[in-house]
Amino acid sequence: MLKRARSPSPPSDDDSKTSEPSTISKRPHTTSSDDDFEPTKSSTIPKKIIKSTTTKPPVTPSPSSAASSDVLSDGIRFLNFLENDEADGFCHDIILDSNALELIKKKNCEGWRRRDLAKLKGFNGRDGEFFKRWLECLINPDYIDNPPTAHPKFHVSLTGRFSSILNAANRFYKKTNISGFGMSSHHVVLRAKEQKQLPPLSNERASYTGSHLCDSTGCLRKEHLELELLSFNLSRKVCPGVMLLVVGDTITDVYPCVHGRTHPKLETDGDELEYACRKENARLDQSIFHAIFHSFAQMIRRHNDPRIMQLALIILVLTKGFSSNSGSSEPILDDGIAVYRAQNFYTELLWKYLEARYGHGNAIDIFNKLVMHFISWQTLHKDMAHNFFNVLTPAEVNELLPIMKSLIHIPQKK
Repeated sequence: MLKRARSPSPPSDDDSKTSEPSTISKRPHTTSSDDDFEPTKSSTIPKKIIKSTTTKPPVTPSPSSAASSDVLSDGIRFLNFLENDEADGFCHDIILDSNALELIKKKNCEGWRRRDLAKLKGFNGRDGEFFKRWLECLINPDYIDNPPTAHPKFHVSLTGRFSSILNAANRFYKKTNISGFGMSSHHVVLRAKEQKQLPPLSNERASYTGSHLCDSTGCLRKEHLELELLSFNLSRKVCPGVMLLVVGDTITDVYPCVHGRTHPKLETDGDELEYACRKENARLDQSIFHAIFHSFAQMIRRHNDPRIMQLALIILVLTKGFSSNSGSSEPILDDGIAVYRAQNFYTELLWKYLEARYGHGNAIDIFNKLVMHFISWQTLHKDMAHNFFNVLTPAEVNELLPIMKSLIHIPQKK
């Protein structure tokens, strides 16, 4: 797997930026809304046809269902004080109050208009209409082109406008002597989705946050919200998203992003698309490798700097094994340490070049995007090698040029 230079993570756009206020805020209401949502049910997405790697990340500790109340903000304490049916009613009120619509952000649907995406055919229920719904945020229209700098918040008080929780607010006051406080809208939706108490949410690296899979500030759709560690949440910001291979008017293959393939909850339930970043890149009549390379080339063109591509491709070719299949052998590799040192040299050279030309903050952003593209290439490369292995005979494998054997990395047939 690719060795990346050490660098700080970019600042998050999610709720990890600020903690819940402990006292009532004086800001005006900035919430958004739509139809009622039922509590999220188990995904009905079929699992069979997703291209996947068996690589699993280290097990991530689950948030405590009974977090210590002395480290919780007043808003989270109140949400944990609610019964599940009260949390559902509160979520319904928040959505209605937000004037939200089902909309797709342009950057989350690369190269497609919404009505064109819906016309695509598919397989096993995964057609264009499915992916249109999968991408749709529940968000105030004003936030699509002008996203707020912070997640919308509102006030809760003993005489507030949310009738579903007036009773609970008075009970909470009698128990805690807290009569008013502020909270984030999407935390209410997250509490209704989880149907259990929330842990402390903060911007500490090892803490949990309410992560938006769609990377859309202000989205209130339950399916787009997950309780995740801050480090996992931050890495979604630079993820290219799910890859769709489109031939003609038909989706022929689906490649979930690395977050969907390695999400901790896959250990117990769900499937890869459920936890993947709600962004997609689709290319018409092109290979999935071309789709990824096109996305990579677009990033390079935005900076108008071919040196980034030159150095990045050298690093990718020098990646040991190239494929994400770490258990495969490399019979033509004579000196793995020399290759590792060469890759480290060019990786450090790329980092120093980015930092010198674009500054420390921009260098972090560009480098993280490159790493995410490399991971996508490695995973798809493994699938391609597996397909070649099934199609080619041993004699045909032996006839391949050494450079092709090294790059494609087809396992030896016996």
